[in-house]
Amino acid sequence: MCKTITEKKTQYLWHVFVKQKQSGYFDHIKENADDTTVVYQVDYAENYTLQDQDQIQSAHWSKKQLSISTAYTWMGDSGEDGYSFGFVSNSKKHDKFTVITCLEILVQERTALMPDVDQIIFFRMVLPVSARIVISFNI
Repeated sequence: MCKTITEKKTQYLWHVFVKQKQSGYFDHIKENADDTTVVYQVDYAENYTLQDQDQIQSAHWSKKQLSISTAYTWMGDSGEDGYSFGFVSNSKKHDKFTVITCLEILVQERTALMPDVDQIIFFRMVLPVSARIVISFNI
């Protein structure tokens, strides 16, 4: 067991280092967003199974599912507070086409409210900390 812990120590310390750097960068970006920058934290959640409270037994075998995509945004005027968004879809696919559709709606919504925006930064938080994806768009 001690050998296993020793072998994992370097990997764990790297994980902690990366997590601290990413968290620091994320905090810095959202706290310093100006009137032309929007920061999104997005999560394309897993499928959710719908259930009726008083369902009959046969309904157990024919449940419907939906997907939930959530986003939280910080902008220049939001300070520590931000704005939340949620998308509900009957598509159970989590492919690039579904995700880009949600992101396009977010961008359209935000640019309608903030026409002077020139940078949108996305943080995708569903992956392990060492594999987070950060995407920055200049508009």
